[in-house]
Amino acid sequence: MSTLRLVAHAATAALRAARCGAGEQDLDEGGRAAVAALAAGPRDPLGRPAAVWSSPAAAARQTAAGLGHAAAAAAPALADRGWGRWAGWSPADLLTRDLDAARRWLAAPELAPPGGESVAALRRRVGGWLADRAAEDRGSAAVTHPAVVRAAFLVALGLPDGAYAQIDVAPLSVTTLRYRGGRWALHVPAAH
Repeated sequence: MSTLRLVAHAATAALRAARCGAGEQDLDEGGRAAVAALAAGPRDPLGRPAAVWSSPAAAARQTAAGLGHAAAAAAPALADRGWGRWAGWSPADLLTRDLDAARRWLAAPELAPPGGESVAALRRRVGGWLADRAAEDRGSAAVTHPAVVRAAFLVALGLPDGAYAQIDVAPLSVTTLRYRGGRWALHVPAAH
């Protein structure tokens, strides 16, 4: 059985402002403090994994390092959803700079932003990475972006792409997936 813990990176100023591609920035002061508080806890939130991966983006790398996993292997498949020309834009920017495309996308967020990555493409990318983890019989962990964790939910639970917008992933949340019997399952541990 393979166990995978997915950790959403801590907060950045862009994430707090709901900007597209928020993980490309450094963690903000609150994000750094939240990582330090989590790391000071009695247990490793990544669960003593045999292997740790990280998105190559600054927020994910800094989160992994703050949790004691500075040597996490960078995995391009764990990069944030591609936002195309909307990278760095706030919701207000979308509505003032690209209203027609924003309306289409808000009605169906599984579609690709202009020049960006659709949920289907993100799902394929994350699904391929999960397939590689399924072949490993060990515990592992990854520090990545909320969008990647959402895509992992779609893959693991066989949800349609349209369910992407219904999944909220908080900064520093930990999602545990287990692979056995030829499929991924969501594992919700007891509170301690």
